[in-house]
Amino acid sequence: PGRGRASGRPDASRHRGPALMPLSGLSVVIPNFNGRSFVSRAIESAVREADEVIVVDDGSTDGSAGWLRETFPGVRVVECVRNRGFAAACNLGARAAAGEILYFLNSDAELLPGALGAVRPVFDDPAVFAVATMEERGWWPIGELKGGRMSVRYVRAPLPRRTPVLFASGGHAAFRREMFLDLGGCDEGYAPFYWEDIDLCWRAWRRGWTGALEPAGRARH
Repeated sequence: PGRGRASGRPDASRHRGPALMPLSGLSVVIPNFNGRSFVSRAIESAVREADEVIVVDDGSTDGSAGWLRETFPGVRVVECVRNRGFAAACNLGARAAAGEILYFLNSDAELLPGALGAVRPVFDDPAVFAVATMEERGWWPIGELKGGRMSVRYVRAPLPRRTPVLFASGGHAAFRREMFLDLGGCDEGYAPFYWEDIDLCWRAWRRGWTGALEPAGRARH
């Protein structure tokens, strides 16, 4: 059933895998494709709180890569020679990251103050794989399993406390890096974008790893 509470849930104790070490550092990864005119908002919102900010330039043709290096010298730029899609850009950023927590942020989104501070303590639970953040206007996703099929819908409703969720939207959400890499990252077959985040969280759920939505962490998108 919805928000990750499904019957027949795998036993997390049998699938701990990695992520038993203390966490240190949070890396924000921003995939970018021809976002020179707007990506600065995402970067500026991330550098306030992140330990590291990485922009993966996914084969842009608007001069983004050179402009990023010149404008944001404290930001790491990973450059693709051709456009490979959102999933591949996330994977490249994850492999390059130094932080134990990854926060993927769309290039046309921005973090509201305090978002990353709200996310970090959720990972104190070693079973947590993903932490979703709330969209500024109050939209949040519900994943449901019915008849062996998954459906996803977004609702706009008050959410006063942290709650379990089946998946976290890759547009603005955090993931435990070691688990992410152990899963092989996002499936790059979902190109150019969409559904790679749902597939990723589904594979994590099958290992017994969990997801949560932290309403105190918010993003504008």
